[in-house]
Amino acid sequence: MADDALRGDLANATDPAKGAALVGYKHATAAAIFRTVPIPANYGIVGNGSNETQAINAYLADMAAIGYPARFERGAVYGFDGLVIPAGAILEGHGAEFKALGNTSTYTFNIGEHACVEDFLVTTDRTNIGSMMMQVGASLKGGRIISSLPAIDGTLFIHPSAAYIDCEAVNVDRPFHVQNRTNVLAGGTGLNGRLKAQNYIRALRIDAADDWNLELDFSGKSPDANFEPAHNGVLINGCQRFRIPRASIADSGEHAIRFGGDIDRESTDWFFGDVRTKRTGGCSFKINPGNTFPTRRGHVDTLISEDAGYNTAGRNREFIRLSGCQDISFGYGSHRCIETSLLTCAVQLNGTENVRINHISIDNCGEFVRFVDEGDGPGDVTGLQILDGSAQCSATAAIQIQKTSYNVGDVYIRATLSGSYTYYAQGASDGTTKLNGPVFLDVCARGGAAQRYFLETDDVQVRVRVGARIYEGHVTGRIASYRATGTPVFDPGNVPESSMTTVLTSPDSVAGPGSFGSALEFARPGSTRRGAAVAMEQISTFAPYTGLSVWAGGDQTPTSAMRKIGTFRYDGFLELTYVGGGLIMPDANGNKYRVTIANGALSVNPI
Repeated sequence: MADDALRGDLANATDPAKGAALVGYKHATAAAIFRTVPIPANYGIVGNGSNETQAINAYLADMAAIGYPARFERGAVYGFDGLVIPAGAILEGHGAEFKALGNTSTYTFNIGEHACVEDFLVTTDRTNIGSMMMQVGASLKGGRIISSLPAIDGTLFIHPSAAYIDCEAVNVDRPFHVQNRTNVLAGGTGLNGRLKAQNYIRALRIDAADDWNLELDFSGKSPDANFEPAHNGVLINGCQRFRIPRASIADSGEHAIRFGGDIDRESTDWFFGDVRTKRTGGCSFKINPGNTFPTRRGHVDTLISEDAGYNTAGRNREFIRLSGCQDISFGYGSHRCIETSLLTCAVQLNGTENVRINHISIDNCGEFVRFVDEGDGPGDVTGLQILDGSAQCSATAAIQIQKTSYNVGDVYIRATLSGSYTYYAQGASDGTTKLNGPVFLDVCARGGAAQRYFLETDDVQVRVRVGARIYEGHVTGRIASYRATGTPVFDPGNVPESSMTTVLTSPDSVAGPGSFGSALEFARPGSTRRGAAVAMEQISTFAPYTGLSVWAGGDQTPTSAMRKIGTFRYDGFLELTYVGGGLIMPDANGNKYRVTIANGALSVNPI
């Protein structure tokens, strides 16, 4: 009988003085141990993949109430359709799998204020994982959201005042959205962490969040995406005082990084460190919030890109595209075409003020810089500085100031341009380029060295270093000065040796600086009359070598009236200066003249 009574007392689950209270373990009773370290099994949770939502939520609530971590077991599969992680709770996942059951657009799990979740894996084989929430002060460390399907709906909404997030999403179309769900414009502050996404449409959207710091790693295109411009890799709306020290973004539907204007708030005081992009469906970096709430005071330290504009529509193929922004700077930028043929344009601008690019290198593009009206909203371009640029260009003009509804002024561009372009710079074709302040171009032209459509009255100054070579009977390099309706001074293109004529021949007995040997004359395209000549000139009494001097003339200019406009330097370059549509030429005494062509005649006038 005593044994039966003891067995009954040990099996008693209602009397706190019996059951586990009668079993000793080390320095305490089993009941005390259970109260100290509650486990899922105490709540009937078995972790076999069945729906255990009610039991799991009860366990989480009790652990939060007594201040103990809720600990789950590695290897177990906990099925659920809606978890509530209470405010202040601590969930230690230990790599356990939480499987979302059912298709729902409601909250799949809700991480309460100041809750902490660690090593947390959410999986699903459904088409919709539903919305997920991280609230104020919450942290998610080592979080993973993985779908066994190629693409599912679902978004983790992260409050801007969440404390920390380290989370990876796989096969989720729109995995991360930082937003105050109660009041978007109320925003929030202080988020830090790291986000990773594989196989996405839009990886991250951030609205009205301030003082945050995130590292990003996004790659892989969702099967729901296509190769037409669509969602951006990262969309930033109205955020202030934030940092992205490192970002790797590949396979975005449209722009890798875009500042938008989807909410009525400015984005200001931001910093990007090392940004790498690949196969982006649009630009590598784009700002277009509109003019009402512009983007201000931002810096990108390094932007290295491959295959921007990777889409079948042929749109949005720019490396950097800016509008509606002020006081923006870039440290180092480069782009290479690996799988795509070329960028439409390296840098496109309208509605910008004080943009500075310290270094930019583009291996294959149409235009290097384009000033253009577009649907993002009109606005002047002022204070542009490109200090060290290089680009291989294939468009008609490498630097293009299109006919715009806005003014362009206070522009300085220093660049080395190569490729098959014809003009290193051109204005509006009808001569109505709108300038409001000086435009200074310091160009080393390894391709076309002509400009056109600038008037003599235009406040455009150009210092161009032209490389010309005589090689196997051909001359490469172009030098030209255009007015709105003018003709070129010098545009040999690739002139075959058979069309060259000997002119300006000096007697052999004449020697010393300024003496000339045979010269090569180039006819203006479409004409048999002379346009220019390159002559061999001795440039030093004490040196046996000669230089190449360039002589200019019009259709009607006799040989004796052709004017020397410069001599190629030892490095094979000739430096020329243009103001407006005219070439500026100094004489031996330092006086300056403007050289222009009008109606086939050479005109040289003192300045």
